[in-house]
Amino acid sequence: MDYSLPVMTDMINYCDTRVSPSTVHCSNVGLFNFFFRYLYIKTTSIFKWILPGNFEKNYFDMVLLLGGYVTIVETDKFGVIPQYAGLRGYNVQYQPTHAVICNPLISGIMEPMIDKQCVVIKLNPDYLGIYDLIAFHADMMALCAENAGVNEVNAKLAYIFATDDKAGAETFKKAFDEIHSGNPATVTGKNLFNDDGEPLWTTFTQNLKEVYIAPEVLATLKKWEQRYLTAIGIKVAPDKKERMITDEAQANDDETSTLIDIWLESLQAGCKKARDLFGINIRVSKRYDLKKGGAEDGTADTINSRPISVQ
Repeated sequence: MDYSLPVMTDMINYCDTRVSPSTVHCSNVGLFNFFFRYLYIKTTSIFKWILPGNFEKNYFDMVLLLGGYVTIVETDKFGVIPQYAGLRGYNVQYQPTHAVICNPLISGIMEPMIDKQCVVIKLNPDYLGIYDLIAFHADMMALCAENAGVNEVNAKLAYIFATDDKAGAETFKKAFDEIHSGNPATVTGKNLFNDDGEPLWTTFTQNLKEVYIAPEVLATLKKWEQRYLTAIGIKVAPDKKERMITDEAQANDDETSTLIDIWLESLQAGCKKARDLFGINIRVSKRYDLKKGGAEDGTADTINSRPISVQ
């Protein structure tokens, strides 16, 4: 198989299906993209950034969260700016030594030395982003939504009518339309009944409760969202029917704080290096006090009952 660039669709499919069988993914790509964007926007809201005026926050967030790191570098034409970059080289502890920046609006390829000529602000210590974390939960939520939609269709009360001619079929259709339009009385001919007066129709599904599982599926969808929010450090309120003892509540707080604390420590270390090297004002903090469920300044701004606002 040809591994040379550019990589074509067959190669992409070959590599992807080795670890991600297509049979366990949502078939509705648009639905997956909807939930991916929904979870991504929620993720951008957990940090409160102070950025220089020439930093585009939407670009900064996307490169950092999905790419795993953003490189701060000084250019002749644009000054100090954030850039998506590759990494090359390694030191005695196998950490990258140089960033590789290729931008069509910047002449040539820049290869600044990390911590000397540029600063790499990374989300995780391993330089990886959270595209996989968002994609997994978006896929599970899309599967649930797809399942709920299919169940809504399958749970419709359908009828089967028996007739010998087209005129009889049209009579059935007209009667059915009038009934579902809300008419209190419907007049029809004898061709809807057999010689014994028995109706010539039957319901396709008799017991809808046995096949209608949409409420359970939607509850599962909500749990997948809560699972993601907990993973990225947003504390969610448990369901009313789920009572937690003190130890369980403490464990939930610890689970909520672990990942975001790792991210914040890594981001703040990178911001300090950028301030020291370039003299720019770049800082990051948690937008919410996760233990109290409010904003960092103590104001009551709960995140348990509504989507987080994005500034």
